[in-house]
Amino acid sequence: MKHLDEVGESYFEHFLFAARVGLFMIFSGLAAVVHAICPWWFARTGSNAIQTLNTMLQDRRKTMEKM
Repeated sequence: MKHLDEVGESYFEHFLFAARVGLFMIFSGLAAVVHAICPWWFARTGSNAIQTLNTMLQDRRKTMEKM
């Protein structure tokens, strides 16, 4: 597959990374919805999740550029 070749990953490696990111975004989104209803819960979860996701993607990009 062209995309897997572009990112230098096997199907399983790509599956694990994409699933991890997707699940992280789902749970972060749910926390944001709960925060919208109850602002005193998960007060920093949304912004922390965005920073974490950015770090994950930047680290992955740096790894891919070394290839």
